[in-house]
Amino acid sequence: MAIKLDMSKAYDRVEWPFLEAMLKRLGFGLKMCSLIMKCISSVSYSVLVNGKVGRSFLPSRGIRQGDLLSPYLFIICAEGLSQLLLNSEREGAIRGTAISRGGIRVNHLLFADDCVLFCRALKREWKVIYSILEMYEKASGQAPNKQKTSIFFSSNTTKVVKRMLFQEAGAVLCDSYERYLGLPAVVGRSRYNAFRSIKEKVWLKMQNWKSAFLSKADKEVLIKAVLQAIPTYTMSIFQLPKRLCRDIEALMSKFWWSNCQKERGIHWKRWSWLGMAKAEGGLGFRNLESFNRAMLAKQGWRILKEPLSLVARVFKDKYFKNMQFLEAPLGRLPSLIWKSIWSAMGLVKEGMLWRIGNGKSVNIWGQKWLPTQTTHCVQSEIKVLNPNAKVSELIEEQEGRWKEDVVANIFNKEEAKVICAIPVSRFGSADKLIWGPSKNGKFSVKSAYFVEQKKYVESGPSHVKEEVDIWKRIWSLDVPGVAKHFMWRAGIWHRRNKVVFENKFVSPGTVVQLAIGGLDEFHVANQIKGVNQKHTAEGGRGENWKRPNGQWFKANFDGALNMEMQKMGMGIVVRDSKGEVIASLCGTKGSVTSPFIAELNALWRTMDFCSELGLQDVIIEGDAKELIDAINTETEDESWKGQLVEDMKQKWKNRKQWDLKFIYREGNVVAHHLAKLALQLDDEVCWIENVPKNVNCLVQRDKDCSENNMMK
Repeated sequence: MAIKLDMSKAYDRVEWPFLEAMLKRLGFGLKMCSLIMKCISSVSYSVLVNGKVGRSFLPSRGIRQGDLLSPYLFIICAEGLSQLLLNSEREGAIRGTAISRGGIRVNHLLFADDCVLFCRALKREWKVIYSILEMYEKASGQAPNKQKTSIFFSSNTTKVVKRMLFQEAGAVLCDSYERYLGLPAVVGRSRYNAFRSIKEKVWLKMQNWKSAFLSKADKEVLIKAVLQAIPTYTMSIFQLPKRLCRDIEALMSKFWWSNCQKERGIHWKRWSWLGMAKAEGGLGFRNLESFNRAMLAKQGWRILKEPLSLVARVFKDKYFKNMQFLEAPLGRLPSLIWKSIWSAMGLVKEGMLWRIGNGKSVNIWGQKWLPTQTTHCVQSEIKVLNPNAKVSELIEEQEGRWKEDVVANIFNKEEAKVICAIPVSRFGSADKLIWGPSKNGKFSVKSAYFVEQKKYVESGPSHVKEEVDIWKRIWSLDVPGVAKHFMWRAGIWHRRNKVVFENKFVSPGTVVQLAIGGLDEFHVANQIKGVNQKHTAEGGRGENWKRPNGQWFKANFDGALNMEMQKMGMGIVVRDSKGEVIASLCGTKGSVTSPFIAELNALWRTMDFCSELGLQDVIIEGDAKELIDAINTETEDESWKGQLVEDMKQKWKNRKQWDLKFIYREGNVVAHHLAKLALQLDDEVCWIENVPKNVNCLVQRDKDCSENNMMK
């Protein structure tokens, strides 16, 4: 049976001594515990009596509603109940429910003050549960609200057992619960009726708005920020019926096209057209079916990436016990939640991509690991190696680079170039699954939605693709949304009048140019009147190179890239506290197609170069802000180039006396020119206490500017 509890006055009844004891038990330090308790106990309350504020008083228990810290503190309190239940199950006093035969058992689910307990429909187990709740109430102050507590029995529970447990439960309301955390706990045969309330919420929200007094820009904001947000929570768990999605979209379409004369209005374009991105001629309204699938893909991605989470373990025991998630079948009589997640598995497969580390986990053929714009799979025919060969067979593990001769022998010319340009871990880190469509390699609903929507764009008319740049120009203009909507609609109306009254055909491109021209005039007029005075001043970019202090040395680095030759150049200059050059270097490297990788290789060589010079206290500066921020943060980089960033972090750990800083290009001109010069070289060149002649003037300028700054 399942017992749904709702804690009465949950936040107000938290006992402070219990909370402090839980904090200490969980390993919080004495200073942290003291700080948290001071934050809790420093609150005071006063009561309004007949409009007047009464005397303030200090509470002796409870945590504040609305405090950002309160939800976390309540979870810490609830951990006490969780441990009591787990201990009872370990002792055999209660037994949780099993999702499948021999699978893991779950005896409770907690979410803030909502709690569901699972046990067998036995009198002795109910008594154990009841005693645990009593003990928890005495310690923490948390008491179940008996008016909101309900019991749900499985279908094979007899009436005799139910009646017996009813008598034992006493004042507890015994009935099946319909909703949990705002979602239906049991969905019947009609999914449409189960989720029909979403449509009703959208309709009720629209009734509160006077559409006759709203501009198109106002309606756009309301649809995107309010109406489209209503079904989002449900969509993250369940696949909504297509009919329901169409009905909700019909309501939003009706609201969009309504005007002051007619409530319905004329629908000049299908909703699917309005749902296209603004850069492609639409208005960016969501396609609910695609968005639903993107939300469900997030759950699938979590199961794939976090196999030890409770939800992943439960689904694995039930549906894919002896296989991987991506190989899982739908199964016989699946639950609606699993059926929903399974429906998005195709989207997960489409977006997933292997990031190569040591190549030992990825097959050369049949798996996605190429950073290309199409299939991401190798298309070259299988030869030399066996069909199940791993990518590691193409990598020189000791040197952390590709076996270029082997790659050139097996793959066609284009694929060989792509493969050799893929960064390989120098420390042999493991391969990793990343989300290909996003820049940072982490799953996002936004990127998954665009992958899903791409199917509609590619199947659409070709003229939409040709006008992408024009639409981007319209929507990127710095003018109010009302003006944007008015000008493109005025342009369309002008075109219609030309055809009707003058029998002249005006191309869509001319209409767009007319709209852009009108918006430009509007922007200029507002600037003249001072209505839209927006001045952006760029500060801090005039920063010059500065000398290091005392015994420190400063090494500046930069990377340059020639995309046609897939060749990079790196420039390094090391100077002392007087501004004198200790050493400089120009180097090159092939098979590089990314500016980020070029900068990273330059930084790597800079660190090695400083070590070769025997320098201890070094400040390394560069103008690659993205790279420097990625290295200085503790967050793992999951992008396709992330393994090199993690390698760099590992390398940096051994240089505790070194510091890595960002500087604008104006303070990095010497290294920049050395990197440009390196592109003209074939081998690495090093100068001791000197630089190339054409860079001498830049070194002297840095030195003079640094002296002037010190005098100021």
